[in-house]
This record gives sequence, C-alpha cells and structure tokens, in this order.
Amino acid sequence: MDKIKLCELFGPTVEGEGRHIGMPFIFIRTSGCNLNCDYCDTKFSNRNNVDEREYTVGEIIDYIRQRSCRNVSITGGEPFYRSQRELDIFYELCKRIKDETQCCDGVLKVETNATLLEERFLGVIDFWSMSPKLEGMGEGLWYSKDVISKIIDKSKDCQIKFVIGCRKENETMERDLQVVKDLITELKIIDELIVLQPEGSTDNMIEYLDRGRLLVERIVNSNNKDWNFWKDINLQILPQWHKLLWGNSRKK
Repeated sequence: MDKIKLCELFGPTVEGEGRHIGMPFIFIRTSGCNLNCDYCDTKFSNRNNVDEREYTVGEIIDYIRQRSCRNVSITGGEPFYRSQRELDIFYELCKRIKDETQCCDGVLKVETNATLLEERFLGVIDFWSMSPKLEGMGEGLWYSKDVISKIIDKSKDCQIKFVIGCRKENETMERDLQVVKDLITELKIIDELIVLQPEGSTDNMIEYLDRGRLLVERIVNSNNKDWNFWKDINLQILPQWHKLLWGNSRKK
C-alpha cells in the first residue's frame, strides 16, 4: 500500500499565523525542503536527521476523523518538494481530506514557500498560504514570481506571508520591506491578504515582542513616507501566536 513520509501529524491545536490565526486546525507536516533559510523555525523538518514516519492515506484520514476537527493545514518543510510518486499520493490525500472537510464547511490549507507548484492541486486546496523567502533568509532560490502569480490567479483563496527581519542590531527590516513593496508592485497585488510578521528565531519572547513593535511602528507611523503605499494594501501585521504560547516547542 502506498505511503507518504511525514515529519509530524498532530492536533487539534490553533493556527498561529495569518488569516486563520487562533482557529483550531489539525497539522500535517511533511519533511524535506528545497530551501535552506538561516532562521527557519522548523529546521527539524528540512533535510538531515529528520524523524520521519510513513502513513497511508487511510491512516491520516482516520486520524482526522477521530479528532473531529474540520480544518486541516498541510505544511513543512515544503509540501511540494516530493518525488512524483509521493506527489500522486499527496494529491489523493488532499482529495480525501477535501471530502472529509467540505461537509462541515472546513478549510483545507497548504503552506508553501511559493517556489514549486503542481497546478492540479489548485482545484482541491481551499486556501493557499504562500511564504516567499526574502534575500537575507539564507541559501537557495527565494521565491518564484510565476508560482505566486498562478496561485493568485487560479486558486480559490490565498494569502502571502512575509517574515521581516526586525532585529535592533541590523538593518534587515528596511531591506526586507523594500523587497516586499517591489514584489507587490510588480505583481499588482492589491486584494490578496498580505501578512507581515517579525522574524522569530528566538526563545526570548520579550525580544520577539520588541521586534513586532518595531515592525508595527515602522509601518503605521503616520509620519512615515511609506504609509501612502501600505494604506492601500490588504494588510495584517501579526505575531506568530504559537510562538507566544509555546515558544519553539514541536507539535503545538
């Protein structure tokens, strides 16, 4: 029987980011990623020494049924960084989850770094959460403008999340915000939700909140010359709620 390798299967817990923040979700975390970001907060799922377990589609569906949670998030690593055989199993899994969740108005969401895409998934995923990586994040390809455009044009619903470097000791915030503005302008992104969140690779929650404060004040300060740009964007500036609750603990 065909199986798919997962790093984690857990929940219900709450979604910590973006439009669905605070809502109960079951999480399916795939392993492996095609990027190598310096301040990735799930490095345990990326490449080396991954604690994987193989599941059949039926086992995953049984897990969802037993916990009676109508919302499911598929995340990573990068969910689309799979062999073709695993992509086929992944697609079957998405169709099965959709059958389970649509009867109770649930949401099937996928988290992706927006570098890889198989267009057949656009018809079964309810909500696409794209998290393009900015230049300062680390090695490798940062994002694909073509993938982002296709998801915006062809998906049912989506958001675009950007992690912004907000450390007091460097100037990454200005550089990161300029890259985001340039991308929004080039792709003419107006209606889609843009989420900005502070980089959070720290166990010091006071420091994390300070970074968030710097980001909020940088964007919404009425004296800021950029406000004429941001005021017309469908924008949310949010922390990662799960980090505030549990730090970097897994399966939370």
